[in-house]
Amino acid sequence: MDSYPFRSVFLDTCIVRYIATFPCLLSDEGDGDEEEERRLATLRPEHQRDVLTLGAMMSMLERGYPHDIVITPCVVRELPARAQPFGAELLNWCRTMGFVVSDCPHTFFDTVATVLDETDRHLYLEAAVNGCDTFLTTDYSTIVTRRDSLPATGPRVLTPSEWWRKMKPWAGLPR
Repeated sequence: MDSYPFRSVFLDTCIVRYIATFPCLLSDEGDGDEEEERRLATLRPEHQRDVLTLGAMMSMLERGYPHDIVITPCVVRELPARAQPFGAELLNWCRTMGFVVSDCPHTFFDTVATVLDETDRHLYLEAAVNGCDTFLTTDYSTIVTRRDSLPATGPRVLTPSEWWRKMKPWAGLPR
């Protein structure tokens, strides 16, 4: 078995949006309400798989696995306008889950030379500045597609399903 693969994971806006959209599906009980099930059915298959995988991830976190889960206020600001009123509540919930809520210094933003657009570059840099080894996203159209062009010393870009494949051997181990 390889060494424990992750210590610090940055959650991209799309991941936080899924957490806010599917709270029942992602809870330890694992059952969503009918509204969440209908919303899940409208997603593409890879996104459905990633949402369900997030449930396994959240379960591991609730059992106390040694991860720093990092989000930043910038991520919350990037949420769709209809979710904005829940931003402060979401940040508080993330704190109660033990997530690291960090307000990154933005002075390094323009020094990062990557192929990502400005918003994605900003979020990726926040993950790097916070010492995250993983940047978790379902943004297949930009970040996932371009991840091989990112600096090798930066956070690994993974989807929840990819993260789970690496993490699954440790899922049943006691903390």
